[in-house]
Amino acid sequence: MKILVIPDKFKGCLSSSEAIFHIIKGCKKSLPDADFTAIPFSDGGEGSLESIAKAVECATVACASVDALGRPVKATYLRHGFTAYIETSRSCGLMLLEQSDRNPMNTSTFGVGMIIRHAIHTGCTRIHLFLGGSATHDGGTGMAAALGFTFTNKEGQLLQPKGSNLSFISQISRKTEGINLSHISFNAWSDVRVPLRGLNGAILFASQKGAREEDLPILQQGTDHLSTLYQQVLTGQDAGSISGSGAAGGLGAGCIVFLGAVPGSGWAFFSGLHQLERQIREADLVITGEGKLDDQTLKGKCVGGIAQACKRLEKPCLVFCGISELSPGALEELGAPVIYPLSETGESPNESMKMAGFRLEKKVS
Repeated sequence: MKILVIPDKFKGCLSSSEAIFHIIKGCKKSLPDADFTAIPFSDGGEGSLESIAKAVECATVACASVDALGRPVKATYLRHGFTAYIETSRSCGLMLLEQSDRNPMNTSTFGVGMIIRHAIHTGCTRIHLFLGGSATHDGGTGMAAALGFTFTNKEGQLLQPKGSNLSFISQISRKTEGINLSHISFNAWSDVRVPLRGLNGAILFASQKGAREEDLPILQQGTDHLSTLYQQVLTGQDAGSISGSGAAGGLGAGCIVFLGAVPGSGWAFFSGLHQLERQIREADLVITGEGKLDDQTLKGKCVGGIAQACKRLEKPCLVFCGISELSPGALEELGAPVIYPLSETGESPNESMKMAGFRLEKKVS
């Protein structure tokens, strides 16, 4: 029996590779002679570099960066020839911050710009950016600041690029000593395909990043203002309405506007990289999973894409998750895969996450 094991991360508790370990260990208890193909998968968020390293022979490069609050961190990215693969959550990731520090009013993507700058200085001419898992809502202004752009208010005062300041930006300028980006090609891959502006844009994810109820109107007004400013001052292009421009708190839009990046679906990138349809065709059974199944599962997320591909190719699919909030209609749209939640009634998320590996292994067996 050929089993394809291709989970995403279980956010906050298991990486994709750790999930693979527990799934295969559990399977071998009941199917000791099965033939396993294991692929750590991603949709453009955390775990992207792990997934790329499975398919591309890359060097790991370390560089100095800062987290979303500007504190020093050692970040890494992958390099293959003159191509760099940068996972933005390695610097501005939500998981790098303590719960008490999370608030997108105060956070910035400046560290992402530091990594890009390092890759360019070391000779990279093509850069792939993977945008998921951020703690930010700054529209990419922090990244741009690290590359030589400045943001000032009506009085000409320099503004720190962060969520709370977006509405006050009046002028965007570029220092003459800024990094030359004209000879670099960029791709920006995202796990969510929302626009920058509007109620169905980047603001959808601000609460998950620690924004308080009273912060939400300020943050939405900020990204709506920034969307207009980008079009009027920089490009003439309505970048704020482009699918994926709202990813990572609007970092997607910043990549389009400041870097000239081509936006795209992380799902499409990784399914192509791993020749997913061929892998599914060759399997007798597909096992996937992630921490939470919800409405976003159907909008470019890893598990949704895998389940729908299995439906199309008429392959059985088992899905393991921490919790599932999918409606019966959504399950039908996914192809009605068999869902196995790991959480138990009445326990806290922290309790559930502590037991994730053990329960995944037990459920699979």
